[in-house]
Amino acid sequence: LLMITYREYMREIENNIEQNLLDQVIAHSTYILKTYPNSIEALRYLAQAYLEEKKFAEAKACFEKVLSFIPDDFVSHVGLSSIKEEDRDINAAIYHMELAFDTQPSNTIVQEELKRLISLRDGEKPLKINLSKGALIRMYIKGDLLQQAKNETETYLSSNPGRLDIQVLLAKILYSSSLKVQAAETCNQIIEQLPYCLEANRLLYFIYLENGLQEQAKIVKERLISLNPYFQFVDAPNIEIEEIPDEKVQIERLVYTSAFSANIEDFIPIINNS
Repeated sequence: LLMITYREYMREIENNIEQNLLDQVIAHSTYILKTYPNSIEALRYLAQAYLEEKKFAEAKACFEKVLSFIPDDFVSHVGLSSIKEEDRDINAAIYHMELAFDTQPSNTIVQEELKRLISLRDGEKPLKINLSKGALIRMYIKGDLLQQAKNETETYLSSNPGRLDIQVLLAKILYSSSLKVQAAETCNQIIEQLPYCLEANRLLYFIYLENGLQEQAKIVKERLISLNPYFQFVDAPNIEIEEIPDEKVQIERLVYTSAFSANIEDFIPIINNS
């Protein structure tokens, strides 16, 4: 058996994307998803490969599943914007590019893409893209201005309750502000809609551990492991997943040949059965 660490395998797939070896990306990602059906990285790489191959329905399914784990995933919003433009749904294309802008407001490529899409819709290109509420809240969090972030977030959610990405930010703000009961309530509200939301489950896991709620912590930890197998070695709130050594998770490597065929029909049940 040819074994490889999970992280090293992901780095190989990322290199395959950069070299435009799309068949290999699809083969390896699909193979990993058969063992880890909720692998965030494998789904994201698979989506990118499908998008490059103009397999838009398959790419959309993968990007949407990633967003059910990470509602503000930058790559997925940019990808879905491209797919929506291909469908000539310019409003939806703008919506997803705006959500990408929320997470990277200083990204000049995203700014220009957003201007271009707005000009397609309105016939006129805006001179600049104003800072959005989502971007402002993230700036406050980054600057550790938690009270301002909390005020802005709660005000925004009162008129936009459907923005799950902003609800996730609120959960983070509450947790960082030591408002653990409110943070847990917010996380549970998110999980009702997105059972595998990474950040909501992660925060809830730490809150349960801190309060000695072992049974509840175990349930949440299983979800986290399905998203990233290194979570099985995170057993305290002060442990960051990046600190877990690569070799802790090994996977048998697929021996790729040109005859290998990764068929979307085999894969679709994995996407749908989360």
